[in-house]
Amino acid sequence: MARAGNKHKREILSQRKVMGAVADLHSLSNASGLKQDESEAKSDHDGCAAFEESAHTNAASVADPLVPPLDANTRRDAIIDASPASTLLCDRDYIVWEANAKFLDDFCLTKDDVIGHPIAAAIGKKIFERRKPSIDQALSGESTRLLEWQTDRSGARFILDISHVPLRDRNGEIVGTIISAIKASEQQELKQRLSMYREVLRQTTDRVGVIGTDYRYRFCNDANAAYHQRRPEDIIGCHLGDMIGWDLFEKHGQEKYDRCFAGESLEFDLDLTKEGQAPEIVNVRMYPYREGEDEITGAVVTIRDITGSALMAKEMRRRAREDALTGVYNRYALQERLEELLANASQKGECAALLTIDLDNFKVVNDLAGHAAGDALLCQIGEMLKAFKVSHGAMVARLGGDEFALVVSCLGECGAKEIGRQIVSNIQTMRFDWGGSVFTVDASVGIAFLDGKNIGANPVAPGDLMKWADQACLLAKETGGGRTLVFEPGNREMAARQAHVGNLKVLQQALDENAFCLFTMPIEAIDGSARVYHEVLLRVAGQDGQMLPPAPLIVAAERHGLMPKIDRWVICNVLQRLRAAPEDLRLSVNLSGQSVGDPAFKDLLLEKLGQYPNLASRLSFEITETATVRSMATAQALIRALRNRGCGVILDDFGAGLSSFAYLRQFEIDCLKIDGSIIGDVASDEVQRTIVAGIVAVANKLGIEVTAEFVEDRETMDILRELDVTFAQGYFVGKPVEWIVPGIT
Repeated sequence: MARAGNKHKREILSQRKVMGAVADLHSLSNASGLKQDESEAKSDHDGCAAFEESAHTNAASVADPLVPPLDANTRRDAIIDASPASTLLCDRDYIVWEANAKFLDDFCLTKDDVIGHPIAAAIGKKIFERRKPSIDQALSGESTRLLEWQTDRSGARFILDISHVPLRDRNGEIVGTIISAIKASEQQELKQRLSMYREVLRQTTDRVGVIGTDYRYRFCNDANAAYHQRRPEDIIGCHLGDMIGWDLFEKHGQEKYDRCFAGESLEFDLDLTKEGQAPEIVNVRMYPYREGEDEITGAVVTIRDITGSALMAKEMRRRAREDALTGVYNRYALQERLEELLANASQKGECAALLTIDLDNFKVVNDLAGHAAGDALLCQIGEMLKAFKVSHGAMVARLGGDEFALVVSCLGECGAKEIGRQIVSNIQTMRFDWGGSVFTVDASVGIAFLDGKNIGANPVAPGDLMKWADQACLLAKETGGGRTLVFEPGNREMAARQAHVGNLKVLQQALDENAFCLFTMPIEAIDGSARVYHEVLLRVAGQDGQMLPPAPLIVAAERHGLMPKIDRWVICNVLQRLRAAPEDLRLSVNLSGQSVGDPAFKDLLLEKLGQYPNLASRLSFEITETATVRSMATAQALIRALRNRGCGVILDDFGAGLSSFAYLRQFEIDCLKIDGSIIGDVASDEVQRTIVAGIVAVANKLGIEVTAEFVEDRETMDILRELDVTFAQGYFVGKPVEWIVPGIT
């Protein structure tokens, strides 16, 4: 049956072969490919039939007919094969019955591979499925044309012009289709590209325009026209000043366009917010528009609305520079301001003063009224200090704990002393009411004065100013408090104080001599899982061999930028020791805020972990909330990288100042460690217990474990167990002990 069907199809093909070839040649005769429609194809068929009947009649009446050198089939095959178009014929069942040499060459096929086989086998199933609707349209009697991008064997891109023409028998019935494809001309390709570019410009949400050197619109896309509530054709020829407003044109526009007309490309952000209206911030890009031989005849301008991202970036910068508790600037912003002042002092000889304020008797408020009261008092003092911003243009910052700072530019020594005395007086007369109890505190102020006239001979860094102000403040505090002192390099008391503290020198010496010591402190599960891990603690021995208190050393290291170096030392030594330690030992290592914000430290840490991949799962890293907020993007990148390597991540000091909830969901962490200031009173303070319960509830929702610090007794441990806290750390669990590994010193 199949053979009989094929034979029948070949008989149909031979009956229509002349007509098909003529239709094929006719469709190839125009430059853009096969364009004839159904009526043209039918006309060709009728013309061919009439021509053949006339030829037979004339041949019968002529005695000596002219005999062509080749038979009709050979002539038709030669013409089809010589065509530059890739051509094939198929029937209504999509079976190929003829293919020319160009088609066979393009697809690297032979006639045996194609004739009698489905089209999908010849051109590929995906191509067939894409073109089948057009083939079916031709089989229904309507000629079709497609333009498709293709890639040749060399990888070059070109446009393929594809035609589908109905194929009719002598009775006018459609028995198949002629498919022909030819590369489009360069002109057609340019038209196609131009059409594509126009469509892109039409659909883009960016505002695009071309402004001539006469400041008039030469082109305006739909988005730009819609912004001005006009049609594009209504804007062409309009002056830029009439469109954006003459004030904006004269203040910002004309100068920048003149630079662009001179050959400069520009990019800038512009705040277009009008009073009483919603914010509007845009990004503007301007490029010279050239015609002819590089002659600049205008500027291509694209305007993108970045209001949302700009406001978000502004808010992130504010958070990174602002103290979360008091709303004044933080240490990071203070250092930036000091750098600006030093640059101005060096270039212009300006003066400036840095005042550091340390509260006296602040611990009494925390001890008697609780840390919530202490936080409220700090906020009240922050508001009082903000008044100096209005009166003296001062910058107010919180350094940490109960320490604040003021920076005042263009102020002499006498003026700085007067501000210091006002601050001390204001704090002394302040009455802080909490729960019916009234508290008073005092303050010591240290001043570091910067004289721009003398800075050239003695280079000064921001850390130097902070160190000088701190030394003056500490001396004021030690000599009774409630007073203001100016740093004087030749003052014997200050020199003695500097020699006595010497924290910076101790730290630098420990780094140089590899003299740090590592201790570990146990952290024990209280949820019944019997899990234990240890926090690694850094210690430095004094001249008498006793370990120095860590807090002053950490403050000194942070103020003088040594923490990244110290953290590097800790990482290298922890990994070396952990290789020789028991396999069940799990550790947590603290990372300072300076290290978290340092991309170079991140690279070193990941490199070291890469050298010991089998140790990563035994390590967790503790990062404070302050560090994550101050360096949000860097912290998130570091956290992701550590988790990808199998390390745990712990958010340390959680709940300090009750400001951590806003950031908790932004970081992928495994555990959070509740600050000891909350845990210390949890046994006697119902409010603190409620706070811990709330933290645990949030952590449970996020799938995060909870560790409590400063667990000093059995009562606290039992309460924490009732509150579903996961881990406990404190002297009740275990004190720090020196980490000694056999064979490693």
